[in-house]
Amino acid sequence: MKSILDSLRAARHIELLILIVLLAALALFMLGGARREPATGTALEARLEKLLKRIEGAGDVHVMISLDGDDHPVGAAVVTDRPLTVRATLEIQSAIQALLDIDLDRIRVIGRGGL
Repeated sequence: MKSILDSLRAARHIELLILIVLLAALALFMLGGARREPATGTALEARLEKLLKRIEGAGDVHVMISLDGDDHPVGAAVVTDRPLTVRATLEIQSAIQALLDIDLDRIRVIGRGGL
C-alpha cells in the first residue's frame, strides 16, 4: 500500500512539472510574439521592394511603411542605392500611391547623394 501511495505522489509531481513546462512555453510564445513587428508591414515592404527594384533607374531599394493603429498604411519612405532621375522618382511615387492609396505628400523617395 505504501508503494502505491508513493507512486501516486510521484505522479502528482510529474503532472505539476508538465504543467509548469507548458506554462513556461506559453509565456515564451506570448512574449516572443509581442516583440515582433506587424507581419503585414514587413511582408508588404518586402513585396514593394521587389516591385520597385524593377523600375528602370531605381537600383536596390529599401522601403519602410508607416502604419496607423489599424495596420493601414499612412506613409512610406524609399531609399535607393543610387541617385535617381526625376522620372524614376515619379514612377516610384506613383507606384506606391497606387498600391497603398496614400497621398503623394506622405511618400518620400531618397536616392543616394541627397534628398
